[in-house]
Amino acid sequence: VLYWNHRLRQRVAEHERLLSERDERLQFIFEHAPEAVLVLERDGQVLMANELACDAFRLNRAKLLERSVHDLMPASSRAEMVSIVEKWFSGILQQYEGTICAGDGHIMPVELTGRIFRLDQRPVLQLHLRDISDRKEAEDQLRAAREMAEDSKNLALRAHRVSEQASREKSEFLASMSREIRTPLNDIVGMAELMDCSDLVPDQKNSISTIKQSAAGLVSIINRVLDLAKLEAGQMEVRRDVLDLWDLCKRLQNRYRSLADAKGINLTCRCQDTVPLYLTGDEKLLEQVLDILLDNALQFTDEGSVQVKVECHSSTSAGVGVCFRVIDTGVGISVHKQADLYEKRIQILPAGNHGGGLGLAVCKELVELMGGVLGLVS
Repeated sequence: VLYWNHRLRQRVAEHERLLSERDERLQFIFEHAPEAVLVLERDGQVLMANELACDAFRLNRAKLLERSVHDLMPASSRAEMVSIVEKWFSGILQQYEGTICAGDGHIMPVELTGRIFRLDQRPVLQLHLRDISDRKEAEDQLRAAREMAEDSKNLALRAHRVSEQASREKSEFLASMSREIRTPLNDIVGMAELMDCSDLVPDQKNSISTIKQSAAGLVSIINRVLDLAKLEAGQMEVRRDVLDLWDLCKRLQNRYRSLADAKGINLTCRCQDTVPLYLTGDEKLLEQVLDILLDNALQFTDEGSVQVKVECHSSTSAGVGVCFRVIDTGVGISVHKQADLYEKRIQILPAGNHGGGLGLAVCKELVELMGGVLGLVS
């Protein structure tokens, strides 16, 4: 009997030692957990707290163990916390996001994860607290960025609508003004034509000629302003018609021959032999571009020649690449001014000539509208 009592006491002592070691290990794990941990009674009273929990609530362990979890929440969420704790004990809830109130009044957003286990034959709640301040700040920044992006989008849409409205109003205004200007201008041109047909002395003839030239220049400016307005408003359309580049060269040669002869300039407009006889494109826009370029070349060339060369650069099943070159022996344009050549209202004119920079601005936009590129070598 004594032997078995001794063996029993040894087993009990060994069992108690093992339990003590287990408790020490659990306590060590509890204290050194990577998160703040609380153990709560069902009424929310704090039974245990590790060092990180004390740091989170900025209370020493004795003070923290005197508190209820409801006391550790902001006043606005204490009533809600009562039902939250009950849900945890009922097994309904596993995770919750809220805020805690530290002993010094500091508010911190946290993620609470809980699990129920038994301690001394009663259920208790082990609650892990994770500081999510950085995540909340990132979410707030992301939300602010999204709101800012949405505001920017709405502003851009409003600005686009205002721009479209302004563009329409500008186009309507320019169209109205062009009609108002063209009517008296046509009267002036008509009267000048009638007077030119009458018997006039040479000085009067020169005056009439000046009137006609000035009127033609004003019509040209009006047309270019209207073209720019149409381009900016997206109202200029590109047609796909059959065009004859050989015939176009002949028309340009005939149209500008008298102007070239009057200045003693040799004018030639030629197509390369490899250029197909018929192509598809917008003949009206193409002719308008070549008119402006050829008119500029003749205006700024006082001697020598002006040439229009049409060359075939590529030919595939998808289409033909055609290069139009207007070459003159005029004064040219300095390198530092070439970058601004296509800006609207820019004037780069030699002394003794009159005109504006609208023509090249129109040319550039028309060429790009037709899928081409306008360049300069000077």
